[in-house]
Amino acid sequence: DNVTNMLSAFHEGIVEMFHVTHELWDAEILNHFAMSYLLDYWEPSWDSLDGIGGEVKSYLTFLSQKGALKGLGNILKGTTDIDRYIDISALNYLLSQLDSEKINKLA
Repeated sequence: DNVTNMLSAFHEGIVEMFHVTHELWDAEILNHFAMSYLLDYWEPSWDSLDGIGGEVKSYLTFLSQKGALKGLGNILKGTTDIDRYIDISALNYLLSQLDSEKINKLA
């Protein structure tokens, strides 16, 4: 589904771009990946789109609870706007895929 695909994109893309696994993620890596590369690894869909960016922070919390991620507090402080950025990027991407007729129907 959309959320799983996005989270998988973080794993796959960060490994390929930065050569680190989730154990070494930090705010700088997450922000840079989300802003520069996420849409190269993930194609958003309309399914489960509302608030999808917030799923990243929920996932980081989950990883921390499982002991698979250290420094959660600093990561969350450093990624305060990542959720909104992902929400807007995904929506803009999907809107860009619509033709003008479909966009006019939305108005």
